[in-house]
Amino acid sequence: MRETVLGFAGRKQAICSNKPEDFVRAILTRLDFAAPFQEIVGGDTLAQQKPDPAGLNRIMDRLGVPAREAVMVGDSPVDIATGRAAGVRTLAVCYGNSPRERLREADPDALLEHFSDLTKYVT
Repeated sequence: MRETVLGFAGRKQAICSNKPEDFVRAILTRLDFAAPFQEIVGGDTLAQQKPDPAGLNRIMDRLGVPAREAVMVGDSPVDIATGRAAGVRTLAVCYGNSPRERLREADPDALLEHFSDLTKYVT
């Protein structure tokens, strides 16, 4: 995953999680992997959590990225619902917390077998 994320270094990247923001930041710091992300919204950053699109909308607003240019990549139906609610393309990774069938039912724009497949959908 690190290699793929770093391959998009010229792009604006962010994290939208339902985990507490400090927890997400601590993990990124411990992994020495905070630098690629210009914005982080955790489950306690706003009053709303995913699948409400408020966090993703905040990220797009702060980074100046219109919905037509944004992509939500996630490993759960909640992530896909969040992206759909925000009007962005959605990509689901098949190796996360949700079974493939549940991801397929969430109707993402594409299912990714490997995170590196992201380069096929984001140019």
